[in-house]
Amino acid sequence: IGGMTSSTAVTLAMGSRARETPSLIGPAVQGAVLAYGVMMVRVLLVTSVVYMPLAMRLLYPALLMILGYLIAFTVVLLRSRSADRASDQNPATWVALTNPFEILPAAKWGLLYVGVILTAKVARTYLGVRGLYLAAAAAGLANVDSIVVASSKLTQQGGEPLSVGVVSIWIAVASNTVVKTGM
Repeated sequence: IGGMTSSTAVTLAMGSRARETPSLIGPAVQGAVLAYGVMMVRVLLVTSVVYMPLAMRLLYPALLMILGYLIAFTVVLLRSRSADRASDQNPATWVALTNPFEILPAAKWGLLYVGVILTAKVARTYLGVRGLYLAAAAAGLANVDSIVVASSKLTQQGGEPLSVGVVSIWIAVASNTVVKTGM
């Protein structure tokens, strides 16, 4: 569910939990990998809302990535199954739930979105398509949603061909995936 809003936040949360309670490493990796797959679903949904032709160009590669994430999840699940059984009986490893609705993350995302939109437009104006790609790589360091919306809108408005929108979104996804993997 967290992957529907921010797979990066899920990855950070899972990493923090695993650091606090090492027996949760397996489930934390599983949660992060599932959030990565949900991120791809989110990219498709956001793109289809903004500009369906671009979403259709992203569909098959995104489905392959989702399949890859599901395979990775299955591998991690099978490897950690026995460790999970042992830790399930220990109350010290149980996960405490907290309030998922906070205003600060939403405000940060809004500021990030505005910053990415401005950066993408300025970069595109002064550096051409390479500027948009550079903005996509930079935006992906934090979150893919803002550049997905920006690229979709630029493509929809005729400012860029579909291929540029596709490449900029994949650059952001790749950048974000590398950062989350490092986390």
